Amino acid sequence: MLEYIYQTTGLLLLAFSLQTFLDKDNPKRIGSGLFWLIYGITFIFGAMIRTG
Repeated sequence: MLEYIYQTTGLLLLAFSLQTFLDKDNPKRIGSGLFWLIYGITFIFGAMIRTG
């Protein structure tokens, strides 16, 4: 059950990443977008990364 909450949170973080990448007014959108992207990936695939 808790894994599904992490995966849902990861999807939300990926949405933040996409919004950040598309924000033309943000001069640091690439770095910020990459941060949210990596953070979201770790939430989605955390169980697979942890167990190897």
